[in-house]
Amino acid sequence: MSTAINVGLIGAGYIAGWHADALKVTPGVRLAAVCDLSASAAEGLAAAHGARAFTSVEDLIASGAVEAVHILTPPDSHAVLARKCLAAGLHVLVEKPVAISGDETAGIASVARAAGRCFAAGHNFLGLPGYQRLKAQIARGELGRISSAEITWALPLAPLRSGPYGLWLLREPRNLLLELGPHLFAFAHDLFGPVTVTGLYLGKPVALPGAGTRPQSWRITAEAGGVDIAFNLQLVESVDDRSVTLRGSSGLARLDYAADVLTVTHENTADLVLNPFLREMGAALGHLREGIGNAVRQIGSLNRKSPYALGFSGTFAAFYTAIREGKPLDPRFDGVAAEAVMRAIDAAIALMTDQGRETWAPPKARRRPNPTALVIGGTGFLGRDLTRALVARGQDVRVLSRGAHGPFDDLPERVETCAVSLRDEVGLSGAMQGIDVVYNLARALGTTWADCLENDVAVSDRIARAALAAGVKRFVYTGTIASYDMSNPRTVITESTPFAQDMTDRNLYARSKAE
Repeated sequence: MSTAINVGLIGAGYIAGWHADALKVTPGVRLAAVCDLSASAAEGLAAAHGARAFTSVEDLIASGAVEAVHILTPPDSHAVLARKCLAAGLHVLVEKPVAISGDETAGIASVARAAGRCFAAGHNFLGLPGYQRLKAQIARGELGRISSAEITWALPLAPLRSGPYGLWLLREPRNLLLELGPHLFAFAHDLFGPVTVTGLYLGKPVALPGAGTRPQSWRITAEAGGVDIAFNLQLVESVDDRSVTLRGSSGLARLDYAADVLTVTHENTADLVLNPFLREMGAALGHLREGIGNAVRQIGSLNRKSPYALGFSGTFAAFYTAIREGKPLDPRFDGVAAEAVMRAIDAAIALMTDQGRETWAPPKARRRPNPTALVIGGTGFLGRDLTRALVARGQDVRVLSRGAHGPFDDLPERVETCAVSLRDEVGLSGAMQGIDVVYNLARALGTTWADCLENDVAVSDRIARAALAAGVKRFVYTGTIASYDMSNPRTVITESTPFAQDMTDRNLYARSKAE
């Protein structure tokens, strides 16, 4: 193995940026490759970190460019990709949830053992310095005998109310627990051992367009190692409270894992008058100490050591130390812990099923759609409404999306979703067969004019060429009024308003749409 471990990221979405940044400050590793079905996404992230871009896992493996990979794709693809990479001799770290069931997780661990490779779960909050301090205090007996724990994730989840509704997260009610539950259950398992779920309450349902309802409030009761546990998952509008609270015979500890702040309260021997004062002063000093420590750390690192980043760094340090030294992986992140966490979540999902609240069944299609309209970007904010408006007008619609699913489960006879790369001109033309009109709502989020030319202008040109080749009769391209002019509110913009000779003073979005 080379001095630096070469690492590949499989998946170039939002979370990949955090992984890339954390790898940059992890000793002895190098981000060497990024793989994503979207060539533009892979190339954009790879270029920012001096890495190679790939659009297939098979090509990444065959290249020999990496010795370890992080799997950052939608959760329902984790197990297949993890097993493939482990069998190919790569070490694998999988973002949570590592799979969508305990059985799938056990399968990954089995392949890892057979291949003699390291398999780690991305339970990143267990890598926080504050959490390590909490475990040390428990080990020293400073909290006494712990009787109960409350582990909370209270943070508004915007997609539940405003979309995008096509996310894997919202496809089924159980996916919310699969996505967020590992954070909570990983704490409980690491602190107290295997978790036995005893009860479940779901509340505050919200209706999703054409997809039934989803709970926004989850309360799960459990037991582990003689400790009573309450898991609280609150996705409504609320104050951010992501915390672990432990009640012991001689102390109460609260870890704010979103801020990496640990405070501990102890009883004291003062009289009834001074006891409350001294107790609150102790808590205040604890908050002050934690706050100053966090501020110094973040200022000194230009915010590269934010609590969220520290969690990733701690996780990666454990993973790559085990690989480099050939030692067993830290049990916070190993396959045993990963499987135990998913088994506990399986049990909670089973209670959902028992209550008849686990799934929403979409209507069954009696015929296949016969689309005459293609909406590119149909799962986005405008695309969803456009697609439904076309259906209401009597048209069947084909939606082009990165994934094979969209937020149209209630329209199985009228809408079909097709996954084709916008860089694949032949594939685009194939998706346009039988289509009369193409609506192009796609847009890139370029930060330079070169990005816009490559990922917005060139992509739109490619889509238009594919439409011509497929015999499409009408091509509708969405732009912005800012391409013409927005500098003078008294100016009336009409069809005859020309573009300016010099567009360099416009924002990149308006300029690329005009181009």
